[in-house]
Amino acid sequence: MFQLIENGKSAEIFAADGEESWVYLAAEDLQKDLCRLSGQERPKPLAYGVPKANSIFIGTVSNPQAAEAARGAEQPTGKEGYAITVQENMIYILGTDDFGTMWGIYTFCEEILNIPPCYLFDGVLPDVRQNLAVPAQTISGRPKSFGFRGFFLNDEDLLTEWMENGGTRDIDYPFYGQVIHPQAMEMVAETVLRLKMNLIIPSSFVDICNPAEETLVAICARRGLYVSQHHIEPMGVSYFTFQNYLKARGEKCEISFISNREKMIEIWRHYAQKWAKYPRVIWQLGLRGKADRPVWHADRLVGSTPKERGSLISDAIHAQYELVKDVLGTENFYSTATLWMEGADLFNQGFLTIPQKTTIIFSDIGYNQLWSDDFWRVKREKGRSYGVYYHVQFWNWGPHLTEGTQPEKMRYCLETALQSACGDYAILNISNIREFTMSAFGFSKMAWDISSATDTVLQYCTQLYGSAAETVCTFYRRYFNAFAEGSGELLRWYCDRNNFNYHEYGPLPFHNLSLNDGFLRRFAQDLMTGDEHFHDPGMEKLFEAASIGFNEVYADVKKESGVSGAAKAHLISSLELQSYVMHCLYDYAKNVKLGTDSARRQNKQEARVFLTQAAKNLEDILTKRACAETGVFLNWYRGDKKMNILQMKQDVLTYLKTI
Repeated sequence: MFQLIENGKSAEIFAADGEESWVYLAAEDLQKDLCRLSGQERPKPLAYGVPKANSIFIGTVSNPQAAEAARGAEQPTGKEGYAITVQENMIYILGTDDFGTMWGIYTFCEEILNIPPCYLFDGVLPDVRQNLAVPAQTISGRPKSFGFRGFFLNDEDLLTEWMENGGTRDIDYPFYGQVIHPQAMEMVAETVLRLKMNLIIPSSFVDICNPAEETLVAICARRGLYVSQHHIEPMGVSYFTFQNYLKARGEKCEISFISNREKMIEIWRHYAQKWAKYPRVIWQLGLRGKADRPVWHADRLVGSTPKERGSLISDAIHAQYELVKDVLGTENFYSTATLWMEGADLFNQGFLTIPQKTTIIFSDIGYNQLWSDDFWRVKREKGRSYGVYYHVQFWNWGPHLTEGTQPEKMRYCLETALQSACGDYAILNISNIREFTMSAFGFSKMAWDISSATDTVLQYCTQLYGSAAETVCTFYRRYFNAFAEGSGELLRWYCDRNNFNYHEYGPLPFHNLSLNDGFLRRFAQDLMTGDEHFHDPGMEKLFEAASIGFNEVYADVKKESGVSGAAKAHLISSLELQSYVMHCLYDYAKNVKLGTDSARRQNKQEARVFLTQAAKNLEDILTKRACAETGVFLNWYRGDKKMNILQMKQDVLTYLKTI
């Protein structure tokens, strides 16, 4: 047995000299964990060099000093591999490379110290221990499923405004005027690493020439993560970034790769030189329009045929690839081309060509979180790398404020990705993280080794809820089963409207199309504004059944007595709150449907009754969610501008005045 904590004092940690700086930061995270667990006021300073007896030694075996000091320990193997050896008088945490060493550290935190990897957002930690002895053992591992594994902070409205004074962003868009605060980004980066992920896209928009936005990249790079760019920001340049570059220089010209090719290459080069100072960049290639729209929506010169459009985008992608090669002075870099919306359609038709060394990224359809048709139809080329982009958050028709992707569906998609030669890259659209820590945990386990990730919901619940894990796990299963399931016709209708490649799936052991919070918002708003919407006379019955189902889950979670302390607080602010929110949103959508139907029949009194109740449903959400705005998460919903529950309520009241 190794005495890790004795009489409230923890063992000393030694790190080998010559390690990467981010390995030392990970070692400091372990030091902080031990400090909290042992009840010490402040962590001991990290020691360096040859370890003393009865200490923890951390090092990378490619580092000669580490290799020499750890001769008697289990040796790690494989890329990103780690090995933890617990002996009577020493603990060795070793990695084959810097990532492997960090994964060894965070595995020790999770499996030996029982620190949940998402604790910064979940708020649950183990009780203080005056004494802790660890039995002799070895723990080793390496990623066996996906190579690059990452998170994408997209539609991150809550993270953006949770902490003030993160800096401003100059963008002609109704969201993202504020930049995520550095303290919040530090929390995100540490959580990504604790989940053994090696990649991040740190925001929906990153203009690296804005110091506040560059800070997001710098924080992630400082922690050793690969950093990439949103697919609407090829080369780190969005339509808005083009505008900012031109405005800063007093220039005016059309943002067009057709009429102003050299100017666009000049801007791409300028930004590539800024990004190139960071050691681990995965370059996003492509040509998009304003916001998340095809380029032809912003450039009137783009041709009207798929062949013309594909040729233009292909030309831009190849020019970008050559530009990065020139800026870096090497072809030894990583790049991706994300087949999203029109990109998937053009590639599926054979009109898009992509450099051989660029990884092709297939995407799910965000509405239903299942692969689009191009994933199944495009033939994989030998010698080319492929990956996937997956959503558990999809504003504005999918999940945003609540979990909405069944874990079985996620597993199915990742398994089929691996079976379809797409194991080089997997990134998850995770939005504000806090609402999706259960999915984040599950995705990370599956992306690491899907064969061992057999029941990630139970794993997650066990870490947080201990003896009540089975009960809470059952609540989660009931929660996901409570969603109303939309029809194939509804899904096809949405896909046809928005350039998604619809794929016809046969019977599935999970919902094909769960009607999530974003769908309910859009459905109700379209009814009130008279915008085009899918007509289904029986929709209100689906909504009512789902509302009842979620209310039953909410009631049972609320009265659960087997959870206490921080775990209870987390249960209230996550599953209890989300069940209640979905209950209210389904009731809201039902009442708007019935109210607008009554208004069309000129039954104004009945319409007012339904719509008044719809407004109350939204007020109930605003009142209830205060339970999740305590402690460090005070003002968490200040940035609610995507779903915007307050505005949804105002829209109902405004519509009421017209009746």
